[in-house]
Amino acid sequence: MITYAQPGSYSVTLIAENFWGKDTLILSDYMEVFAQPDASFEHTVDGQEVTFQSVYAYPDWQYEWRFGDGATSNEMKPSHFFAHPGEYTVELRVTNTCGTAMSSKTVVIVITATTNTDFLDIFQLSPNPASGRIELFLQGRSQKKLQARLINVLGQELKHWQIDFSSGNYKEIVDCSKLTSGTYWLEIIGLEGAASRAFILQKQ
Repeated sequence: MITYAQPGSYSVTLIAENFWGKDTLILSDYMEVFAQPDASFEHTVDGQEVTFQSVYAYPDWQYEWRFGDGATSNEMKPSHFFAHPGEYTVELRVTNTCGTAMSSKTVVIVITATTNTDFLDIFQLSPNPASGRIELFLQGRSQKKLQARLINVLGQELKHWQIDFSSGNYKEIVDCSKLTSGTYWLEIIGLEGAASRAFILQKQ
């Protein structure tokens, strides 16, 4: 058995020799060696946009990406936008002539603030880190109602309530004492967009 270090086309040479003499047969590009599938991949996070790259990129391989939020791709180097903060298990399945391989990684998406904050001049959470209770202070363009959402690192909504913002000023103590230590997000949704802030709970 012969093991080839690299895939590619290889020539085979046969040399036969006996009492009467020697003969040589050369078969050019006789053997095609294929690489075993390898699903190793790398990724680069830019906010909510993540670019993925297979370590081994061959045009005749099949790539199947699962991003952990229901979206998929068959591109060799896909980019994906994650709509919500959280931890996502990203899987890559690679198939070629020799079989199939699969690998997975956890990608963490952190959103400290969105860009659509024109309706808010001030969005403060204090103290941060907090031990259980955190003060929310908002100031900006008045509107009848705002929506507030408390979100964990998995993107799951833990609480949803309405805010009367008709005065353009709002202050509230948000009770997070029943939550475990970790990173959370408070999202404020208005008629003109949404904004979110991250805060850390450090329980005593």
